[in-house]
Amino acid sequence: RDVTDDAHRQCQFGQWYYGSAAPALHAHAVFAAMEDEHRRMHQLAARLLQSSAAGLPIAPDDYDRFASALERLRRFDNRSDSLIL
Repeated sequence: RDVTDDAHRQCQFGQWYYGSAAPALHAHAVFAAMEDEHRRMHQLAARLLQSSAAGLPIAPDDYDRFASALERLRRFDNRSDSLIL
């Protein structure tokens, strides 16, 4: 499931974002950018998982890209708190 093309829609955040999140939130630039970063993070995670499942070493650059995407997503999360509250 974590390596599927729609993994970003299947995780807990994705189910909320694409399901019950208030439509007005999607109009905010922060949420639109968060969607792209969230999808990118899942794509990078899938690459790491596929390498591991194939018994291949995780390339440091691939891990760094994933870690950076995750950090950017966390920053979006902090910025979005004011929209939700």
